[in-house]
Amino acid sequence: MIHTADTPHTDKTDPAHRFLLVWRNPDTGRSQCVGHVAADEDSWQLHYTATAATHPIPGFTGLRQFPNTRATYHGTGLFPFIKQHTMHRGKLDYDEAIRELGLDPSTATAVDEIIRSTGRRLTSPFFLVEQPVEHRGRLRGHFLLSGVDRIPQEEIHLETTPVRVGRSLHERTLTSIKPHDRLFVLPEVRDEKQRQPLLVCANHNGTTVPVGRIPDYLVPPFHNLIEKTGDAKVFAHHVNSPGTVSHLRVLMLLDTPAPPCNPFEGL
Repeated sequence: MIHTADTPHTDKTDPAHRFLLVWRNPDTGRSQCVGHVAADEDSWQLHYTATAATHPIPGFTGLRQFPNTRATYHGTGLFPFIKQHTMHRGKLDYDEAIRELGLDPSTATAVDEIIRSTGRRLTSPFFLVEQPVEHRGRLRGHFLLSGVDRIPQEEIHLETTPVRVGRSLHERTLTSIKPHDRLFVLPEVRDEKQRQPLLVCANHNGTTVPVGRIPDYLVPPFHNLIEKTGDAKVFAHHVNSPGTVSHLRVLMLLDTPAPPCNPFEGL
C-alpha cells in the first residue's frame, strides 16, 4: 500500500536504513542527489530534496511511480524501486552475483543487495546510495568507489604537477587492497575557484597511488565533513576481482568521527 503526505511521515517503526536517491542526467552524465529514502523489508518512505521540489532540474521528472516532487510517499512492504532493481533469487546466476557483492546468498536481503550494488541499471537514470548516519559518535555509510576505470587514462592533479598513474601500477595497487585497509581522501588540484574533486588513494609500497574518486554527488558533503573535522576516514569494505565491472570494483566504508551536523542530510 502506498500513501502520500504533504509532510514527512513519522512512525515508531520508521525504516532503519537511509538512502540517497541519485539521478544521473542522461545528457551530461553528471549525477546528483534528488531524494531521500528510508527503507527496510517491511516499510519505506520517500521524499525529494528541496532543490528537486522547488527548482526545476532540466530533464528531471521524478520516479515514474512517484512523480509529485513536493509530496512525501510512504508504504508497507519493500520499497518498489528496490524490488525492481535487485535480483530474483530464482535466477541461475543469483548465488554467484550475490557472492560477488560480498554477501551470503542464503541470508542476503534485497536491502543488503542495494547497499552493495546501488541498483544501477542501464535502463534507469536512478540508483540508491546508502546515506551515512551517526551512531555512537561515528558517521558511517557505504559507497562505491567512482572512476576506477578512468584513473589510468587521465592526468591526475594530486599536487602541483600533473601525473599519470600507469595501468599496471593502478591494477597492482587495487589488487593489493584488502578489506579494512585504510584509504585516503585527497583533493585533486584543478580550478582553485571551485571545490576540488576528491581522489581516493592507497599506500602501495610507500607510494601514494590514486585508485578512484569520491562520486561527484558525494563531493560537497565530503568537503563539508573535512572542513568540520579535518579528515574523512574511509576504508575498503569489499574488493572485487579485475574482471568485475568497474563501478563495483571497490565498496568503501566511511567510518569517521561525526560532526555536530550530518552534512549528508542536507543534500
